[in-house]
Amino acid sequence: MDADHLTLRRGSVVQERRDALLIPLFAGTLFISASLLFWIQPLFAKLTMPLLGGTPAVWTTAMVFFQATLLAAYGYAHWLSRSLPMRGQFHVHAGVLALACICLPLAVRWKFDPSGQPIVQYLGVLAGSIGLPFFAVAATAPLLQRWFSRAGHGSSNDPYYLYGASNLGSAIALAAFPFVLEPTLRLAQQSAIWTMGYGIVSVLILCCGYVAITRAGDEPAAAAAARPVGASVGWRKRCRWILLAAVPSSLMLGVTTHISTDLAPIPLLWVVPLALYLLTFVVAFSRRGERALALADQVAPYIIIPGLMLGVVVLQVVGLSIATNLVLFFLLALICHGVLAKSRPPVEHLTEFYFLLSLGGVLGGLFNAVVAPLAFNGVYEYRIAIVLAVALRPGPDGASRGLGPRDVLLPLGLLAAVYPVIGFRLFEGLGSLGMTAFWSLIALTGFLVFACKDRPLRFGLAVAVLIAVLAGASSSLDGETLARQRSFFSVYRVAQVDDGAYRTLASGTTLHGVQATAPAESRLPLSYYSKDGPVGQVFAGLRRRGKIEQVGIIGLGAGASLCYAEPGQRWAVFEIDPAVVSIARNTRYFTYWSQCFDAQRSHLRLGDARLTIRDEPAAGFDVLMVDAYNSDSVPVHLLTREALALYLSKMRPQGVIALHISNRHLDLARVVAALAADAGIKGYIQHYAPGPAAHKKDQYSVWVVLAGPGQTVGFLDSDPRWKPLADVKSPVLWTDDYSNVVSILR
Repeated sequence: MDADHLTLRRGSVVQERRDALLIPLFAGTLFISASLLFWIQPLFAKLTMPLLGGTPAVWTTAMVFFQATLLAAYGYAHWLSRSLPMRGQFHVHAGVLALACICLPLAVRWKFDPSGQPIVQYLGVLAGSIGLPFFAVAATAPLLQRWFSRAGHGSSNDPYYLYGASNLGSAIALAAFPFVLEPTLRLAQQSAIWTMGYGIVSVLILCCGYVAITRAGDEPAAAAAARPVGASVGWRKRCRWILLAAVPSSLMLGVTTHISTDLAPIPLLWVVPLALYLLTFVVAFSRRGERALALADQVAPYIIIPGLMLGVVVLQVVGLSIATNLVLFFLLALICHGVLAKSRPPVEHLTEFYFLLSLGGVLGGLFNAVVAPLAFNGVYEYRIAIVLAVALRPGPDGASRGLGPRDVLLPLGLLAAVYPVIGFRLFEGLGSLGMTAFWSLIALTGFLVFACKDRPLRFGLAVAVLIAVLAGASSSLDGETLARQRSFFSVYRVAQVDDGAYRTLASGTTLHGVQATAPAESRLPLSYYSKDGPVGQVFAGLRRRGKIEQVGIIGLGAGASLCYAEPGQRWAVFEIDPAVVSIARNTRYFTYWSQCFDAQRSHLRLGDARLTIRDEPAAGFDVLMVDAYNSDSVPVHLLTREALALYLSKMRPQGVIALHISNRHLDLARVVAALAADAGIKGYIQHYAPGPAAHKKDQYSVWVVLAGPGQTVGFLDSDPRWKPLADVKSPVLWTDDYSNVVSILR
């Protein structure tokens, strides 16, 4: 073997080894940077939550900020790759990474003014505290893929599959926060580790840039010549990219709201749709993405129709309905992202492609977070996204993408034929025969919709018809709805049940109050607040002990607790949601407020209780009722060491705090027991189950009563229905710096 041949062979081996290291370097850097991005979002939102009272606006505002900053970062990466040569890109981004260090370590760099606009101030906190580090890391995905395309690797012409490593890192970080990071580390520790992670990923990004610069000039001429010339991208294609990105984003937020509002508000359930959303990116942009797209497109019609029809009987099969909705969401999101990946442009347009993808994600999020709550009184955005996703299916090969007259007239004719029968209850009064006809008509509608599956646009319109028919059916089966109101916080339904004998206020499957319509019982507190139950026992015992002058309530509901008000007392009501106040005050629905609330001596404070209760005088309350936990979605910041200290500072020496901790999924007694032990106070707990003599509308509930430091509630000591809170096993102490929902899951 001659020397020249040996030299060439050695050079080839070295080149192969260098190529083999490129993918782990770039993919690993993308993986770590994405992990940091999805770690900092819940981390910093939780870090600042007590400063603004922990309202849902904190989380929503944070998500809007993160999406907007991500869009800005992708725009920056696009500008950088188009405006500067490789060496210039490297130097500019190195400067951005270095500049972001002025915001490290992570800390809140803003002083809140309680009299100012909280949302504006919170945006300032986010921008001033973590804006630069988030921006610098967020630009990694498009920038590194563009650099990889210049590194002379065998797959440089198609670096999009590296996007899977980025989304995999996001999904793992998202799952790790509630299940690994939050249970084991305090927020301060997480902040310190994140800062170290930023330093590591900055070094890796610079290494990737250096490798790309050094190899860009070494790229063989043949490989350079093989690069496809970037074809022009028209605005029609750009708009389609935006739509294909916006629909899954809206779908992800919609299915999360639908599940947590209409089905079961289980804590941490929001993690699952977001993780599935990221997983669809991983699959769609992988090397087998087109095969996955074809499979999802074939399977989707067989899931869409039964999944939607199952919603009619959701109360009987909640678990199955949740699973079906998640599978349906995954398939539709995978289809949209698969079509998006299939239509990806050459690398010359890579950064623009990711910028438009991010823009679509932002628009989808804004539609759900801003437009939908203002425009709809229900979670209709989820159904709209389903219809759009179905219409965007590629369909079988050769399927027509046009929309002809028959594609419109057939679904509309089906709606005109079926809806009057379903929506206007023409089946009622026919007994079992009527119900058989009812379900048969729904099944027939499903079969007719399924027949349209091979024409995507017609199928989308037919699915819209099916959704309308099922909405009418659901309304028929649920009884008479008096009002449906949507707010920033939830969707509320006022219904008349038992032939008009009672009215209920509910949010999804969570009941917030019941009132009898008969005048003789209209002032009778029902459900969780009955006179035979824990609330009635506490008020009766306190009255025997002495005069009750001042009472505070955190959480209004329908207003049943106001029935315990007596002449001369002062009551303070703390409620975060104006919609709840509007419903409780409306005498067409409930009369607890109008009959029992003394507007001259009492007052209402709108806003989060952690903030509004601070304005109350010290040592003022004889009773403070904290009724913000009866929903399964728990406001953690109201159940921490700092929150309890705030409550106790507002109590009179012999005052008591009553906490409603009924929950289907969390054992909140363990948290309250730890808080009581930490504060050195005595507590009592009762699991109330209505007996045979109780009112038929009384509900099972769990209440805890806490006495002030050095105080007791003597009448509870002798009541066998109340047990010492100290007997609760495995207490878990929550603070503003540490809380772990997973640890108290039942």
